[in-house]
Amino acid sequence: MFPNSSSSIELSRSALENNLDFLRKLVGPDVTISSVLKGNAYGHGIKHMVPELERLGIRHFSVFGSFEALDVASFSTESSTILIMGDILDDHMPWMIENDVECFVFNKIRLNALCTQARLMKKKARIHLELETGMNRTGINPKEWKEMAALLEDYSD
Repeated sequence: MFPNSSSSIELSRSALENNLDFLRKLVGPDVTISSVLKGNAYGHGIKHMVPELERLGIRHFSVFGSFEALDVASFSTESSTILIMGDILDDHMPWMIENDVECFVFNKIRLNALCTQARLMKKKARIHLELETGMNRTGINPKEWKEMAALLEDYSD
């Protein structure tokens, strides 16, 4: 324990607003900007950042895991979209599907689990296939792209 911490974070509303204005001018009005809030909004606090970003017009939030998606949903006052880029706890799948939370799928196990749960709920899962493009971290290997697309088509019937 360090009772006299020398670290602090100061949030500047005007700097955030200026940064978003710059991005909007750069990408144009028809592009959706997703605010990445993983790691508790990089230490800034999901509970602080979500309402502030929504006030500035952000309606898409990306997180690492389903536990962070729950946090974003609890602090969101608008009908914002949430995208999970990584870990989804099995217990969170029904909540995720029910609330139209989007997610990356990068292997057959996750695809089957999400599609099976969605079928049980008679609701579509909002899935983005993550393709491996050279970093060899996560993603579907190019040799499996057609097979994964076929699996997804089988579930969409």
